[in-house]
Amino acid sequence: MISYGLEGLGYIVTGTYLVAFAKSVSNIPNIASFSWILVGIAATPSCIGWSMLASRWGKKWTLTVAMLLQSIGIAIPVLIPSSTAIFAGAILFGVTFMGITTLSISFAKELYPKNNRKIIGLLTTFFGLGQIIGPLVGGILISGNGNYLTALIGAAFIVFLGALSLPLGIGRTDRQLKQAKC
Repeated sequence: MISYGLEGLGYIVTGTYLVAFAKSVSNIPNIASFSWILVGIAATPSCIGWSMLASRWGKKWTLTVAMLLQSIGIAIPVLIPSSTAIFAGAILFGVTFMGITTLSISFAKELYPKNNRKIIGLLTTFFGLGQIIGPLVGGILISGNGNYLTALIGAAFIVFLGALSLPLGIGRTDRQLKQAKC
C-alpha cells in the first residue's frame, strides 16, 4: 500500500507537468504532443508485458523494477534537458505507469487473498490521496522557484522510495510474503 500511494503521488506530478516541462526545455514544435503520443504508445502493451515478466520474476520484483524504471524516466529529462531525454522519459513513463497499477493490484490481492475488496479499496484510497497531494505540492514547488526541477526530481525520488519499500517488505513479515508466493 505504501508503494502504491507513493506511486500515485509521484506519477501524477509527472503526468500533470510533463507537457509544460517539455515546452520549457525544447524549441521543437509540438514536442509536448509528441511526448504524450509516446507515453500512450508505450503504455498500450505494458500491462501484458509486465504481467508476463511477473510470471517469470514474481510480482514483487517485477513491480520493483517497473517503479525503478519509472523513477529513472521521470528524472532523465530533468537531469539531461534535451528533446531526446524528454522522449526517453516519456517512453519509460508510458511503459511503466499502467503496468505498475496492474501489478500492484494483482500483488495486493495475492498478499491478502481473503480481503480482496478491502485491499483494493485501501490501495485506491492511498493512490487517490497521492494524486490529490502530488499536484498541489508540485504546483507550490514550481511556482516557488519558477522551474520544474524540484517538483519532478521530487516525484522521481518519491517513486524510487516506493520501489524500495517493496523488497524491504514494509508492513509484511517474511512468513507472510513467502505464503503469498512472491
